[in-house]
Amino acid sequence: MGWVPEILRDRDFRRLYLARSISILGNRIAPIALAFAVLEIGDAGDLGFVIGAATVPSVLFILFGGVLADRLSPPRMMFIADVVDTVVQGITAALLITGNAELWHLAILQFMWGASSAFFNPASMGVVPLVAPPGRLQDANATLSFARQLSAIVGPALAGVLVASVGTGWAFAVDAASFGLSAFFLFPLLRLGERSLEIPDTIGELKAGWTEFVSRRWLWTLVMYFGFFHVVFIAPVSVLGPAVADASLGGAKAWAAIATAGGIGGIIGGLLGLRIRPERTAFVVAGMGFLLLPVLIALAIPAPVFVIAAGEFLAGGTFAYGGTLWDTTLQEHIPRNMLSRVSAYDWLGSTLLLPLGTIAAGVLGVSIGFGPTLIGGAILLVVSTAAVMLVKDVRELKRPTIPMKEEMA
Repeated sequence: MGWVPEILRDRDFRRLYLARSISILGNRIAPIALAFAVLEIGDAGDLGFVIGAATVPSVLFILFGGVLADRLSPPRMMFIADVVDTVVQGITAALLITGNAELWHLAILQFMWGASSAFFNPASMGVVPLVAPPGRLQDANATLSFARQLSAIVGPALAGVLVASVGTGWAFAVDAASFGLSAFFLFPLLRLGERSLEIPDTIGELKAGWTEFVSRRWLWTLVMYFGFFHVVFIAPVSVLGPAVADASLGGAKAWAAIATAGGIGGIIGGLLGLRIRPERTAFVVAGMGFLLLPVLIALAIPAPVFVIAAGEFLAGGTFAYGGTLWDTTLQEHIPRNMLSRVSAYDWLGSTLLLPLGTIAAGVLGVSIGFGPTLIGGAILLVVSTAAVMLVKDVRELKRPTIPMKEEMA
């Protein structure tokens, strides 16, 4: 494992690694805290509404986030977003700690958090080529994925302890502090990637990014699949998973244990990302959807906690390895000065229907039951995964022999 100290010896990459590790740790705490904060006030339908409020801004703002990140600076966008998130999650913590939080407070604050994320996420894709040592993109992505998954182990476990012992408000306070520390480590990176301080031609920049996006059939096909996947997997698991745990498995500690198992699986997936380098990355990413079925089925039963945790372990590994391959695929095939914009279209397409999906998951879970809703998601996941694997451009895309450089328009 000699690559680990080598890539982390790079000063700028190390700063990015620390920033992302710390903020992700907080973000792994927040979903559990949010879920049980809402369930203390309302039901699964209310939880779907609040989570939906957090995802709406992706549809509204993420394209503009991609434009600004490409034209100004990915590190700058990330820094500003972290500062905003420190304030937003801090206010959430204060309302919960003082007992003054209402559903509409949480919905508005999560909307603001989602808006900040819409500017952060495209930039987080564009920053990696700026700090990764030459020829080490997959290693950089895998190392960042490893940090995400390590946080996925520690974060849910810490969340379970915090929620059970001192309450959801203090869990949000930890999340707010994590964003503040992330901003501290990002600050020295603000010098990187600056291209212009002028206000960009937003429409023109969006058109250029769209042209780049639609010119690759493998790209927009997989993004359409990801969008459907968010509706049939992410939405029901995010909304109904905590509800199942609350109703049948023992509450926050059980859900934290399940989420922690996903983090452990993610560690394995991150290690695979360092060792296994398939030639046809897009095809592998598509096929990994089948590995997510066990957790849906186990939650639908509902199976014992250890069985659901095993499914989540497999899902965590799938997300970590598949995410590493996907990020590397984009960074290898998309020009660097277009990367944040194309990533924004990726995020938009992937999350476009998620607000409706989370609301629908909550409504269906309450009206027809948690089990039937989750089984329906599993069936649709099988059909959509099989369909996308049949697309020729997805099957045949290979890794480039020459690294992608910046192409100035």
